[in-house]
Amino acid sequence: MKKAKKAEGTAIIITRVYSVLNWIGAIASLFLAIILIVFSSNLSNMLPAIGMEFGSAIFIFIGIILFVIGLLGIAVAWGLWKYKNWARILTLIFVGFSLISTIIGLIKGFDSVQIIWLILDALIIYLFGFYKPIVHLFYNPFLAKKTKRK
Repeated sequence: MKKAKKAEGTAIIITRVYSVLNWIGAIASLFLAIILIVFSSNLSNMLPAIGMEFGSAIFIFIGIILFVIGLLGIAVAWGLWKYKNWARILTLIFVGFSLISTIIGLIKGFDSVQIIWLILDALIIYLFGFYKPIVHLFYNPFLAKKTKRK
């Protein structure tokens, strides 16, 4: 019985920490998007000095994409915090894309940073896809409320 409670506590901590990391990434994405959109004309004026000819439209486009990614990240972070199963599924999908991208990068050429990403991606897929205490939290969020300390 104590082992099951400990596993539930660990699952809650892992989920909360990953949710906070998603919040941080989403806010950083929104911040970068706003910078790209607001300063797009300044950035496009600086690039010809290094031999690149872009209009400010490319920075606005990238900023809009980052803004959407940031909003999606906030939604996923909130969903993970509230133990919503759709957030767990989206996490698995996004990390799956990251895993595929990392594997392709490793095929192109060895990089120690990509090995770290590969391990992290595989760990997240295992935890949110196969680690029963975490998976059970998303199907029964009452467990998370029941195991809170008073």
